Amino acid sequence: MKFTFSKCHAYKHLFLSKPTSVIQSNYTNFNLTPCNPQMNIDTRSHFYQVDRHDGYGRDQRQKNEIEWIKEKVKGVKAGAKLLPAEIEKFKQEQRDKWRMDRQRIFEDGTFKKEFEFRGADCLDNWIVTSDRTWGEGFSKAELTVSKQNMALFQGHLCCDLPQEGTIRRAGYANIKSAKKRKSFYRDDRFEWNPYTHFIGRMRGDGRTYMITLYIDGELDMTWNDTYNYYLYTRGGPYWQWVKIPFSKFFFGAAGTIQNQQSELSRHYVSAIGFTIMDQNDGPFKLEIDYLGVMKDDNHHDIFQYEQYQTKFDEVYS
Repeated sequence: MKFTFSKCHAYKHLFLSKPTSVIQSNYTNFNLTPCNPQMNIDTRSHFYQVDRHDGYGRDQRQKNEIEWIKEKVKGVKAGAKLLPAEIEKFKQEQRDKWRMDRQRIFEDGTFKKEFEFRGADCLDNWIVTSDRTWGEGFSKAELTVSKQNMALFQGHLCCDLPQEGTIRRAGYANIKSAKKRKSFYRDDRFEWNPYTHFIGRMRGDGRTYMITLYIDGELDMTWNDTYNYYLYTRGGPYWQWVKIPFSKFFFGAAGTIQNQQSELSRHYVSAIGFTIMDQNDGPFKLEIDYLGVMKDDNHHDIFQYEQYQTKFDEVYS
């Protein structure tokens, strides 16, 4: 991936970003105090990003030698308990790989459900955050089970700024799937190369949400790379079937849309997220039945945005 001037400019703001992959799914409490204490985050400028989460959720206290040893012993014991399940998961991966190797042809209309929400157990691998989580606002959010036994992302968005004066913008809430991993916690990606569309069945409240596909890489300059597109919900009691071409997702980094765009590498997506940040105070509600991908042979577009270079891009590419 080229290191363009626009991307370099975006990454100088990384130390004020709001990453969503740092806390576990059971962290969010819907009945929090008005605003959590703001986290102590190092905002000094560096040439590279030391921490993948920019200090969010990191224990700032220095541990002594005894605490460090206890933590390592605890980690070894926890790993030993996970070993049988990881071995079984590895066997299942080999069986799935054998079946995928046999299925070389994907017919028109083929679809796959990556997430089907049925009960509370399906929500364990999803992470909920808001500006309140980091002590940077007053919005509330939770991911719970709806009356139809499906996923319900709801809360109250508040754009009021904390009085301490360093926060410039507030009013956002986010859910994100845990990063896809293979057995023994190896990095994994969704196998979406044969498919052309992102699909889902959901029911909203008439507000606009952002669908985010995370494509973080190995280098620090790619840790916050995403592809995004808007989800316009209808509101009311009726469900809507969402079908969005991958060619409509635009490239961004650290929350900034990039000048130099490129098509989505569908085999490189590691997580999915939904964000609401429409700058409108009030309650929100998004109910999700399933999320997946689909192949449509009638869709031939590769990328629907202009791919031009600015003068700065030409100099620094």
